[in-house]
Amino acid sequence: MRLIDVFRLATRNFRTNRLRTFLTILAVSVATSAILFLVSFGYGLQILTVQQIANSATISTVDVTTSSSSSIIKLDDDAVTKIKALPNVVEVASEMDLEAKINLTSLGTTVVHAVSPTYFTLGDIRADFGNVLGDKSDHQAVVSDAFLSQFNLPVDQASLGKTFTLSYSIVDPNQPTAKTQDFPDDKKYTVAGIIKDPDFSSFVYVTMTDAKALVKTVPYANLKAQASDRNNVIGVKDAIGGLGYVASAPLETLEQLNQVFAVVQATLATLGLIALIISSIGMFNTMTVSLLERTKEIGIMKALGADKSDIWKMFIAESSIIGFCGGLAGVLLGLLLTFGANSILNVLARVYGGQQANIFYSPPWFIFAIILFSTVVGAVTGFYPAKRAAGLNPLKALRYE
Repeated sequence: MRLIDVFRLATRNFRTNRLRTFLTILAVSVATSAILFLVSFGYGLQILTVQQIANSATISTVDVTTSSSSSIIKLDDDAVTKIKALPNVVEVASEMDLEAKINLTSLGTTVVHAVSPTYFTLGDIRADFGNVLGDKSDHQAVVSDAFLSQFNLPVDQASLGKTFTLSYSIVDPNQPTAKTQDFPDDKKYTVAGIIKDPDFSSFVYVTMTDAKALVKTVPYANLKAQASDRNNVIGVKDAIGGLGYVASAPLETLEQLNQVFAVVQATLATLGLIALIISSIGMFNTMTVSLLERTKEIGIMKALGADKSDIWKMFIAESSIIGFCGGLAGVLLGLLLTFGANSILNVLARVYGGQQANIFYSPPWFIFAIILFSTVVGAVTGFYPAKRAAGLNPLKALRYE
């Protein structure tokens, strides 16, 4: 039997039993669209989360701190020199944390982060208004939204250029009474950038040069070491750990997140797969009913010389086509649902001042895999009816009523 003849016989039910075939395809399409919708949601969440930590700089960065119980190992200029000397380390940025008294429109207090210019790049710290600090940012500052709010200043472009004075406050551990020492800065700082902090905490970023001009004895709170490339991050992390420091890498967090999201996607896909299995029962029922309705027809075909393989081909082709059409329709329905859900979420984000983003992502290979899988499920569903049809006795089939 020619392939075109197999196709014509397999699709004849599509014309003679339109409603039943349509409902079967609809059941498969709903199941496959559920798989696409759920897994696309998992992929979208993964991409959004990974993007928060996986830019070109932070992904090759190692964070360096010291153990809270260690009084010998400190983060200072010697530590920076040692880490810079390690193989595959191309940059080391430092941060020093200080308390400070502020005089802007009134008096207040805040936390000052004194950082080297590359700290912003390695830490992926960006200003929502204005700019972060660079090599030539003497007596400029990047402030948080909470910092401005405590002085009743707007969190927008209008606050750029505002000036204030500060005096660093530290506790001298060498004095028995541990009195706080103030180091007033005689120059005014200019607001060069503003950061919207998710935790709404008050802080100020200044250059390490400005802070060290007055305060020289405070150790660094942390360092960020940049590896030459992503492949050397773990080696750099282990080398820094070998010096006695506590080292962690966002790359490890990224790998852990990918593992977690793989489990999430598998779970979501399983939920959709259950729906597909249920729909395959309906497909099996459709093929079984089709066998009963076409028993006499099969007897005539065998009497005219059709062999078992021709009957096999006809039933397997019909069930495969139903699976393929269901998978294709399910993909189109799933893409429509993801587009609609994403549009609604972005409208809500725009209304309530949130950040717009693509919550769903459907990889092309996954779309192809869904269509292929539903086709295979259809073929498997038609296996038993095809076997029964191929094994029918022609004489009994012709007498079947």
